[in-house]
Amino acid sequence: MITFYGIRDKKGGRFSTGGECPTWGKKGKTWWRLCDVRAHLAKLTTQGWDRYINAEVVTYEATETASQDVSSIQDEIREAKAAHAARMLASAARSAAKRADLIRNEIEAREQAELRRLKAKYPGM
Repeated sequence: MITFYGIRDKKGGRFSTGGECPTWGKKGKTWWRLCDVRAHLAKLTTQGWDRYINAEVVTYEATETASQDVSSIQDEIREAKAAHAARMLASAARSAAKRADLIRNEIEAREQAELRRLKAKYPGM
């Protein structure tokens, strides 16, 4: 089990960001050792800093619940990238086919217009 610590404002439920001039936020700094929290508080106390008047030190305990082999995660990432690349290629192929159809239709329309022009110029052929 892993133990770590944070400082929480009792009134607002927000957490200290730590450092030389800490502020309160949704996410805060955590310390791995209680002596480090004490050192932080001692430093601010000697500087006359009183923002922690209505605060508490929160102890968290984390336990390992599961593990997953890194190579399996990397395989999932590679598969997702390959699937994305395949989708992009398919999309590009569809776009190219649409452009080819448009060009083919334009050429056919020009040829038909030229044929009509020639038929009008040379009737009876």
